[in-house]
Amino acid sequence: MKSTRVSFAAWWLCCLFLMISPETGALLAGDVVDVEEGTVRIYVGNADGSGMTRLTDLSEYRYQGSVDWSDEGGKIGFDAYRPQLGETYLQSKIIVVGEDGQNPLVLGDGAMPSFSPKGNRLAYSRYGKGVWLMDLKRPEAPVQIDATGWGTDWSPEGSQI
Repeated sequence: MKSTRVSFAAWWLCCLFLMISPETGALLAGDVVDVEEGTVRIYVGNADGSGMTRLTDLSEYRYQGSVDWSDEGGKIGFDAYRPQLGETYLQSKIIVVGEDGQNPLVLGDGAMPSFSPKGNRLAYSRYGKGVWLMDLKRPEAPVQIDATGWGTDWSPEGSQI
């Protein structure tokens, strides 16, 4: 899926990029900065921008970003961390939720998740530890695929990262 990055500001928020669901056409706004609350959250809404609501209620993860929507829909992945516990972006976790924001799974350390075209694997980066690959059926056994790489994206057929 391709995302379009746009910048805009309103009196209470700033969004760094937008995505459209491949399944439903819903809008996903990533990295929304709520100036009043002092957080960065993820929102979903209608393709015309109306009906924006927070994707998930993981209030302990005050900074959420680097969103990826699985190509077949149904899953949304992002990274998040908890600054109130002393965490910085260096301790970001990969989190996957359903398209409705329910059933969150904290999969482990990492940033910038990227779903495979079939949605069964996740490639991501780990600060200072390169690029990793995780089978979503076995998230406890990720494999490092590049010790020095950073950032990932899949080829359309899923044969290359």
